Amino acid sequence: MITFYYGVMSSGKSLQLMKTRYNYISSNKNVLTLIPNYNEGCKTISSRAMKEVVEVDLVLDDKQAMEEQLSKLKDLKKVDAIFIDEVQFLNVDQVRELRNIAKKYELEIYCYGLLTTTDNDMFPGSKELLLLAHKAKQLHSLCQVCGNEYASHHIKHDGKQHDKDSYESVCYECWLENQK
Repeated sequence: MITFYYGVMSSGKSLQLMKTRYNYISSNKNVLTLIPNYNEGCKTISSRAMKEVVEVDLVLDDKQAMEEQLSKLKDLKKVDAIFIDEVQFLNVDQVRELRNIAKKYELEIYCYGLLTTTDNDMFPGSKELLLLAHKAKQLHSLCQVCGNEYASHHIKHDGKQHDKDSYESVCYECWLENQK
């Protein structure tokens, strides 16, 4: 079964992953933790709300079948759950393969990621997950501009933080105001 947790930045997606993963491991369950290959060199999952860092078992290569990559790590018949962060960077074929893997091996697969870009377009991987996941759960956050309790969009600020882009999670009204 695939469960897709989605929300804006700072909504606690990675924290939710870490918590659920910890519960599985504490119950002596066998887990794999993955991320798509979206950021060269990124091999950990962290949360601003927690000091713990999770080492990923595999950075997915989008040019190779996912089942083949996973089988090199562990016998998938012995895996209880797979956790994937930053799923918005999966491509449509990877999401479809994930659905087949979940069914074939009767796996719990937990996916965490953004739904939309700063232009309010859906990420292809997230869109496909909404179509194929058994459950989709939205994680909520506050608007970082007006304090509205429902942030649903992102604003990108080019080079504002140490010459790097920064982002704010905002409600729809604040996002619209920023588009002017």
